[in-house]
Amino acid sequence: MKATIKEIARISGYSYATVSRVLSDQPNVKPETKSRILEIMADLDYRPQLYKKIRNRIHCTDVMIIVDDMTNHFYAGLITSMTETLKQQGYLGMVGVSGGDEDTEIAYLKRAQQLDFAGIIMITVSDSHRMRDMLMETEAPVVLVNRYIQSMDLDVVCIDNLRGGYMAGEYLAGLGHRKLCHLAGPFKSSASRDRTRGFEEAMRDAGTDFDLNRDVFYGDLRYEGGFKFGKEFIAKRYDYTAIFCGNDLMARGFTEAIGESGKKVPDDISVMGFDDSPDAVSGPMKFTTIWREPEVMGTMAATMLIERMTMQRTEPFKMVYPPQLLIRDSCSPPRGQLR
Repeated sequence: MKATIKEIARISGYSYATVSRVLSDQPNVKPETKSRILEIMADLDYRPQLYKKIRNRIHCTDVMIIVDDMTNHFYAGLITSMTETLKQQGYLGMVGVSGGDEDTEIAYLKRAQQLDFAGIIMITVSDSHRMRDMLMETEAPVVLVNRYIQSMDLDVVCIDNLRGGYMAGEYLAGLGHRKLCHLAGPFKSSASRDRTRGFEEAMRDAGTDFDLNRDVFYGDLRYEGGFKFGKEFIAKRYDYTAIFCGNDLMARGFTEAIGESGKKVPDDISVMGFDDSPDAVSGPMKFTTIWREPEVMGTMAATMLIERMTMQRTEPFKMVYPPQLLIRDSCSPPRGQLR
């Protein structure tokens, strides 16, 4: 006689509803309960394709970590603490570098699905219809780090980027700057958009004539992007007295580019970064920046994923860390004002 759900429930001692939840792969079932029911399904040869897929994911210890750029020191710090935390709990973190390409991000997600990875951490995620559709189809638990998708209830670990952007603007305006610009990261990045919003709010509160369409420029969060804008800054003779860069890499690239034309920081223009990465302090110019601690955030992200993978928690959770301002040498009052 062919096995039925009722027969599996009778043999296992669990309710019909619990067996049904296992069949539909619902998260609110304890791992030991799910494993026991899957074993009975295997013994009875009941729906072998379904239980095989679910069983594989339960026993898999591989975690996919998707990141934009491994040369970014902040991302590297996140990954180091993530992989160590996962390793301590018996999981293996495997890193996929997307290069900021959405198609590559989606390809990694698909591969994690095909191989029944236990979980996924996305350090950089594109906020698009395609990505949202893909994440809705992803069965493994997902934790987003450094960015989020507003319309989706996923686990998130990030810094308060809006507050960080505001702090940058507030500090520069407090030095007396009224002609400021912002070199932002990609618009598809929620972190970059929040920093821009925060900076704009600070400019408005300070009474400047800052304009999003005129005074915000978009980069790639890489040294090359900052260097390219620095060359454009000189060629177009922009008269800004201060610039807030979306991260320290772009701040350093920008500074070195304008330095080639004889401009000096902070004498000719104040430059502020974000991240407090080694790029903020490794060169001759020590950058004023917004600080965040990647090791703490990486450990938290891995811990949150483990809680999901082991069914310790079923509701989405968002951890937001407060930013801190680190004042160094790259900012001063504009020329003509007392320092």
